[in-house]
Parts: sequence; structure tokens; C-alpha cells
Amino acid sequence: MTAIVVQAHPFDESYSAGLAEVATQALRSAGVDPLIVRLGQGGVLDGPMVEQARHLVFVYPTWWGTVPAMLFGPLTELLAPWVDGDAPGSTSPLRGVQRLTVITTYGGSRTINLLQGEAGRHFWKRTVVGLCAPGAEHDVLAFYDVVHANEDQLARFADRVRRALSASA
Repeated sequence: MTAIVVQAHPFDESYSAGLAEVATQALRSAGVDPLIVRLGQGGVLDGPMVEQARHLVFVYPTWWGTVPAMLFGPLTELLAPWVDGDAPGSTSPLRGVQRLTVITTYGGSRTINLLQGEAGRHFWKRTVVGLCAPGAEHDVLAFYDVVHANEDQLARFADRVRRALSASA
């Protein structure tokens, strides 16, 4: 299975970058050699690349209750003809994606994010999954209240990511 890990955070030393590395290593240990795209560090997400993917993994911090601009912008540009236009879903660049994995962190608690409407979560479920292959699997691995997390909690979430991606490959 061809996999792409898309990481959206401007700093190499961020927890998000660390989670992207965990995801990449988990896929590699399962026999998949993913392409890594670091949007906050000059990487580009384009149609021909995405059309080759069977598994897309997005790793990012949820900012302002949703997907950060450095990820939302490229996704909007890539998917606009299918979301805002009348292009048929059968021609979507995501039509070959059989599995979509979203790994995100939230600064606030789950309750706060529920009250805010979980816009980012709904974006993946209502918009992106529908442009993937019919019956595509979709997982959201979310870590709430990351700003108050201790080292043990951060390590446990990283282990959850590792297990989920090792099992998905």
C-alpha cells in the first residue's frame, strides 16, 4: 500500500513532528515505506502525488478549533473542484485512498472542543472521506488538553499512534 504522511507544523522539534515520526516508523515497521510531506517546512501536497496514495495520514495540531491554515490551504486548493465545483467524485485525486488517518492534538479539553463544534473533525468526516475510495476507512486519533499533559501522557498517546498505524498497514 502506498502511504503518505502529511505533517503540518512549522517546527521540527514540535510534538506534532514527533508524532509524524512515530507514524512513519510504525508504517515502516509494518512493511510500508511512506512518503513524508512536511507542509510547515517547505513540503508540497499536490494532485499527482496524492493520486498514488492508498493510505493518507495527516498529523497536525488543531488550532482555533480546526485544521491549521498551512494544511487547510493546500487541501482547499487540491479539492476545490470536487467540494465547491461540480467535478464528479469519481475523478477526485483521493479516489484511490482506502484509508485516511488523522492524528491531531488539541490545546483544550474534549468538552471545550465539543462545545466549539469540532469543526476539524467534521471537515474530515463530511468532506474529505467522501472524496476517497468507496468504503474508505477513517480514523481520528485525538489527544485533548495537550498543553497540560505530562511526559507519560505524551508517551502513551505516541504509543497509541504507533499501535494504530502498525495495525492499519
